[in-house]
Amino acid sequence: MKLLLLTTLVAAVSAVEYTIETTTANVKHAQTNGKIFAAAINHKGVMLEFGDLNNPHHNDLEKGKTDTFHFKSNVDLGEIGCLVLRAGGKDAWLPKSVRIFSSTDAKGVEGKNDEKDWLSTDTSLKGDKGKVAKMWCKPGV
Repeated sequence: MKLLLLTTLVAAVSAVEYTIETTTANVKHAQTNGKIFAAAINHKGVMLEFGDLNNPHHNDLEKGKTDTFHFKSNVDLGEIGCLVLRAGGKDAWLPKSVRIFSSTDAKGVEGKNDEKDWLSTDTSLKGDKGKVAKMWCKPGV
């Protein structure tokens, strides 16, 4: 029992906190009720999956709104190199800007969606013309 408690305490102390901020564009249909997944990559190529961007009991990724998502992990990426967001369905989403930082990398990565790429698994020319994933990286990565 003592070993389990000690292991839990060490894990809690060493957990890295990651924060992802997204701003949805303020245009018609920019919001989504679909799943958007997030991951980060460091400069050594290590990728950390965060899963679905979802705050329970909150309507996330709404038109013109900024949302903040918090994750904890025992994996410390150190300096974050890139943020990857990917669609989990055909309900398209138009991000305006994104940011990720952590308790070990306060600067993190931020970026804008100047190309106005919609995230969606519907990549057809007759459909959303979406991109399944989009990546924002620090210069030089």
